[in-house]
Amino acid sequence: MTKEQISKYTEQFIRTFASLIKVLYLSKADTLKQSATLRSDGCYILGNGPSLKSFLEFESNIPEGFSTMAVNYFAGTDSYEKIKPEFYTIISPEYWKGEEDDSWKNERKQLFVHMVEQTTWPMTLFVPVYARRDEEWVSYLSENQNIKIEYINTTPIEGLQEISFLLYRYGLGIPRPHNVLVGSIFIAILKGFKEIRLLGADHNWLEEMFIGEDNIVYIGQKHFYDEQFKDRTSLLRADPKPMYVGGSKKPRKFHQILEKLYYTFQSYWELREFATRRKIKIINFTKGSYIDAFERPENGS
Repeated sequence: MTKEQISKYTEQFIRTFASLIKVLYLSKADTLKQSATLRSDGCYILGNGPSLKSFLEFESNIPEGFSTMAVNYFAGTDSYEKIKPEFYTIISPEYWKGEEDDSWKNERKQLFVHMVEQTTWPMTLFVPVYARRDEEWVSYLSENQNIKIEYINTTPIEGLQEISFLLYRYGLGIPRPHNVLVGSIFIAILKGFKEIRLLGADHNWLEEMFIGEDNIVYIGQKHFYDEQFKDRTSLLRADPKPMYVGGSKKPRKFHQILEKLYYTFQSYWELREFATRRKIKIINFTKGSYIDAFERPENGS
């Protein structure tokens, strides 16, 4: 081995060792399990990107033989009861670890109100394992018998790929989950879907980013539901705003945002390889998506 190869291997080994320590302290064994049976072989994951709007307005029909998975604030939109997603993923720690802004905190709580009141069909909700510490939240959602809660270890795994894949297989960790789509794809893989199709996975944040005269980085994170959340104090407003650290009001620095994006796109390549090993196909149906890890539909539709 060359010095460069030895150095790279050593770095990967250290990352693996660190990941194992995190798994030991953070992960739980009684979490996400592969389904014995699935209603379908394929799954559509509905991301938050603005391109999803045209699908919901002009197509909105999921092909027969495909399940659906929604994410984040989908339950607060007009499309929730129409699509009736079979699966739902929320992995952002701010939902359970607190917000400094009371309006944002109430906004997140309101999402669960919508979910409990409107879910009249069987649905599995995937949330991080640490969410079950919040007994009030668990108790509230349990009022709706249609909602089944499954917990997922969101412990970030890095390092030697073979060991990482082994940990993934048993649901003990996940590629760095800096975006809910990472977690959703991982869940769909582990559940055993043979084909995973992505919608609303635009990820074109670089086009929306600029530095203000106050030296704060602003980013316009557009969503398909922007017209439904016009309140200027809303966490979901479409106009450019800082990207904050966790649930705080502290803006991220430019290099911190780029690092976050780096890990997000890197995680997609990790998921691609993990899916390939399991003979699972991931197809990105989002036109203009910045994600380069997954194949596109052959006919370009």
